[in-house]
Amino acid sequence: MTTAKDVRAQIMAALELDLIGPRTGHPGHAEYAEEVLPIAPSKWYLTGFLVPYEAPQSQRSDEDGQDTVDEVGRSVEADDDTAPEPASARKAFFPSSMGLSVLVSADTSQLRVKLAFADYVQVARASLVTAKESAEESEATPEERAGRGHWRRVPRAAELVLSLAEGAHSPKPVPNCPGLTIVMAVRDVADHGLLPPGTRSVSVFLVNNRPPAPDEQRDAAYVFQPELSILSATPLVARPDLHGQSSEDWDEKVADLQYREVVEYAVGHAVSAMALREAPQVCREVRTAWMPSADVEKVIPRDLGSVELRMESLADAAFGSSRTGVGRPAARRIRGLAFPASSGRRSGQSPSGHGASADCERPPGTRKNRGWSAGAG
Repeated sequence: MTTAKDVRAQIMAALELDLIGPRTGHPGHAEYAEEVLPIAPSKWYLTGFLVPYEAPQSQRSDEDGQDTVDEVGRSVEADDDTAPEPASARKAFFPSSMGLSVLVSADTSQLRVKLAFADYVQVARASLVTAKESAEESEATPEERAGRGHWRRVPRAAELVLSLAEGAHSPKPVPNCPGLTIVMAVRDVADHGLLPPGTRSVSVFLVNNRPPAPDEQRDAAYVFQPELSILSATPLVARPDLHGQSSEDWDEKVADLQYREVVEYAVGHAVSAMALREAPQVCREVRTAWMPSADVEKVIPRDLGSVELRMESLADAAFGSSRTGVGRPAARRIRGLAFPASSGRRSGQSPSGHGASADCERPPGTRKNRGWSAGAG
């Protein structure tokens, strides 16, 4: 039986496939592992690729990214017509590297790094058509001569082990992947009283140091759909949230208590990061994600027993009326939830005997500035 969760997963997989391209190892993308695109992949996909570090400026940005759509002229101007704001003059550039930063314990001596990506190789039209079509069209098309012909995907994968010696490390070449290097830095972490002694910060980057290709074949030097994974034999250390650490605000303290188990294990650089947890507080693997996602807990309405909550029934009876018997139980139940009887006060009244307002003492578990206003029943 197909559930709503399965449908959402299929939608996310299709969206990732459309915007970024096939992901190596994804079951839903297996049939596209060696796809053939009719145009250059950097034009086919929106994001998810690394350009060479030494690439010229013409290859480091999208030449179509600054184009604007002409607005249709209006024959009659309204009084509230205003000139559209000009587009930002800042030009966006494609990244040449991506990375992850994690916290490791003092007894972690090495990390295992897994890399998956794809190269796109330009292929001649003759290799994609039948023998009959090849005989009819033996000459290369203008698109092929301009480097805009078909491109075939070639999946790649590599794995290496990094030793966690303190300090900056020299770039380490990726096995069987010329031009790709791994750069790592290990640093001690300042003691805020929230981390185990000896905790260190480790940053791992994948850098595309390939020689740039000519403009007509620039995509041959790009790295497409790269995914960087870091695996540790010992659990990674959760990153503490230092926001409001010394704050005396009541709301901040309540939020820290309520979200004390919500932590993060990695930070992405030029890309998002995802943690693959074995248990609620155990994580040994993190990876990059060009299109991040998050799980949201399902909200289930509280069961109020025999209390009538259908809007049609409530619309037929005045609130608190005994005509149908639906309003008064609901009013009592709501007042009981908002102001417990143990408070020693009559529901809906302040110490002075008047109706409670937003300035009254907040019930446990509530936050200020939420418009609390309960009149007497």
